[in-house]
Amino acid sequence: MVNQTRALGVNASLAAPNFLLKIIPHVDGTARICELVEYRLEDIDLKGAWTGPAQLVLLSHPLAPLAELPVLEIVSGIHIIADLTLGLGKVGAARNERNQTVPLCRYLKPPPSYTGSIAA
Repeated sequence: MVNQTRALGVNASLAAPNFLLKIIPHVDGTARICELVEYRLEDIDLKGAWTGPAQLVLLSHPLAPLAELPVLEIVSGIHIIADLTLGLGKVGAARNERNQTVPLCRYLKPPPSYTGSIAA
């Protein structure tokens, strides 16, 4: 049964930041660049929101074996109808003790011979 009164705070949850892991492979197939990217939804025009029964369908993909994870329980489902824009992302960063900008998460460390420039 659909319940439209319980879907409160949907605008706030849509405006919250989202994160994704961006992986750019090297020519040999190994991960070359891994960045944690923050993005936000913009120009949100919420037309309707309600809670109700939900179903999760995971499809198999060779580069993203997400469908192999077991789904134990679906806790809830929120269905929305909205016009929105996917905003530009920015690489997650933080400040260290020297007030320098550093990546928020560094999944791959550069090799020890890295000098910061690309050798020809």
